[in-house]
Amino acid sequence: MQKTVSQVIVDTLSEAGAKRCYGIVGDTINHFTNTINHSDIES
Repeated sequence: MQKTVSQVIVDTLSEAGAKRCYGIVGDTINHFTNTINHSDIES
């Protein structure tokens, strides 16, 4: 299965040890925020 750009970013953040993501706003990054919501990273 192919990964989306959002999934690659979130996977990279998780592998780097990110636990939380602050300050996500805007309608243009909904794919990113949805991917964050389905990961172990808190938002």
